[in-house]
Amino acid sequence: MKKIYISLFLLILTASLAIAQEPATFIVEAPPGTQGVRMTGNFWGWNPTGGPVATSNGLDNTWTVTVFAGGGETQSDFEYLWVITDADGTSNAVQENLIASAAGGDCLDRINAGEFNTDYSSYANRVFIAAGSDDIKSDVYGSCYLASDALELKGVADLTVPGGGSLGKFTHLYANDDIADLSIYSIRLESNANTDMLTTAQERFLPSQSIAAGSHILLCREGGIAELTLYFISLAQFDLVEEVAGTASDAQPSGNGDDRVGLFKSGTLIEFYGILGLDGDGTAWEPEFFNYLDAWAYKQMGVWIGGGTDCSDASTTTQSSSCVYPFADATLSNKAFTKSELSIFPNPVNKGFVNIKSQISGEKNIKLYDIMGREVLSVKLKSDILDVSSVQSGLYLLNISINDRSTTSKLLIK
Repeated sequence: MKKIYISLFLLILTASLAIAQEPATFIVEAPPGTQGVRMTGNFWGWNPTGGPVATSNGLDNTWTVTVFAGGGETQSDFEYLWVITDADGTSNAVQENLIASAAGGDCLDRINAGEFNTDYSSYANRVFIAAGSDDIKSDVYGSCYLASDALELKGVADLTVPGGGSLGKFTHLYANDDIADLSIYSIRLESNANTDMLTTAQERFLPSQSIAAGSHILLCREGGIAELTLYFISLAQFDLVEEVAGTASDAQPSGNGDDRVGLFKSGTLIEFYGILGLDGDGTAWEPEFFNYLDAWAYKQMGVWIGGGTDCSDASTTTQSSSCVYPFADATLSNKAFTKSELSIFPNPVNKGFVNIKSQISGEKNIKLYDIMGREVLSVKLKSDILDVSSVQSGLYLLNISINDRSTTSKLLIK
């Protein structure tokens, strides 16, 4: 019996040690322009500059911090809030205040989920519930916004791109948690005569693969990857880019700016953009949603914002438009070559060599991408000859940079 007690004690101790080593990951979306983010809470005496410092994830204004990562920490329930600071992590610290949101009923979903503790007058704190090594929590600074699922809508667009047609249409998704199989999710469109998203809408399923928390997904039409790479200058900020061929049920996205977009999980609607059964003509959807004709809509800090109808018209890149897409790198720019400054020939090319002649002196930085946005060739040229004999036949994007000039064009290799 004594041996049994000892064994049981060792089993409990081993389990406790395992819990002590389990990390918990927190992802928070902060206001655009935020320079620093950190956490505070009862573990750190509610010192605004005493908790762990978060790491920026880049263009989407999200920041990540991991606690219980070892070092003797024991994972347990605790209360916390987010703090934004200057780049040094301490100056001008501003701790979020959610008391008014709680009192106004905005935090009810969080309260019901046990993720919020408040007396509605003097405190309103977030709550972490210790529940396993793969815990990932997604928050929005200063907001009780709670995503409906591990996957959510992040953006919808009907951009006017140089290639025309439907190539500027896309749906942008964001993963709040690790997802083992994306294929349980699908996108449906409710448009014009189709006013029943639940039964008759066009549907597009996501690919059968896993994806990590914090990942961004871009879904576009056939040929959209090449065109959107030109329009955004780069799609490297997306973790998964998918285009689908077809003109019927799989031809998503195909929204015309006033059409409703729904995200489904195992056939159940979990989120939608727009007002079901109502075209978004003019200001019909405002103030919650926006007409995205020749424009975009983007979910920022849990709230949808719009670029403004027709704002992409006559633009060659989103950076040169009057409405830069929020998840595009606004620092990228193409100071274009004039026709007399650069010539590329032959195009199409039968394997072999491509001539790249320029009146601008300097080393040529060459990058070649396939239509999936993958880099297949990167060279620096001091001559005018690019060797593509080792590249398989197909349509590619050829990016050429010389000093402050840059351009991207299509290259067909036969």
